[in-house]
Amino acid sequence: MLSLMPGAEADIKVVAEENAKFMAWAENAVKQFSDGSVPPEAAMPLMLQTFPLKGNAVLDHNPTHVVHHRRFALGEQFRSLPRFLQDLFVMHIVQEHLPQLMVEAQTGMGITGMMAGLMTQGQPAGAPGQSVSKTGQPTKGKGPGGAETPFGGKNQGADVGMAGGGTGARV
Repeated sequence: MLSLMPGAEADIKVVAEENAKFMAWAENAVKQFSDGSVPPEAAMPLMLQTFPLKGNAVLDHNPTHVVHHRRFALGEQFRSLPRFLQDLFVMHIVQEHLPQLMVEAQTGMGITGMMAGLMTQGQPAGAPGQSVSKTGQPTKGKGPGGAETPFGGKNQGADVGMAGGGTGARV
């Protein structure tokens, strides 16, 4: 297990460098836009062109990376930035990291997929909370379709009277 630690430290170092790079860029942007040197209509295109974080689908999509971006975003320094700068950072996470993590979780490939697979191991077949037989197969419930009702009889539907005194209809 100790052999995994140097790799985790490298992941944390990379994301910490990205967070610091973003913060330096954001603070510089605040200065530029607050002194009026950049006209408001040019601000967003310039922000998008100079945004410092470029995700790498192979290296940067691991859960540790995303968690450390999130932890950074929960801090006071980040939260003190104007909302549109915060939104650009969140957009980076959503566009660059989450799609790959979701694909991994769905396919079982990569770190995220392996972790999702491990989490489901040992859980019985069927829906969460569903009863399971000794063979591991879901058991049949006692619901509609002729099964017994909680009151003992067969569930054959109920007679419902119609408004205005009309005849009842079978449900």
